[in-house]
Amino acid sequence: MKPGGRVLLLDEDFDDPSHPWHERLRGRRARHGHPFDDVDPDGVAASLSRAGFQAARGSHTTLAGRPVKLVRATR
Repeated sequence: MKPGGRVLLLDEDFDDPSHPWHERLRGRRARHGHPFDDVDPDGVAASLSRAGFQAARGSHTTLAGRPVKLVRATR
């Protein structure tokens, strides 16, 4: 990535109880034994910082009415 380039990572947060599919997917995961690793936006931002990205920050927010985990960084 060129200096000054930006990265934006989004992960739809189905584990957030306010997500409209939260209950349905939680039950499906439990029945089928498909655990999902929790994405920690602050942890991803810290990894990007260690890799040389600047102004890396993670947050929980809403996009298009759905809860998401968001990571922004600049090279």
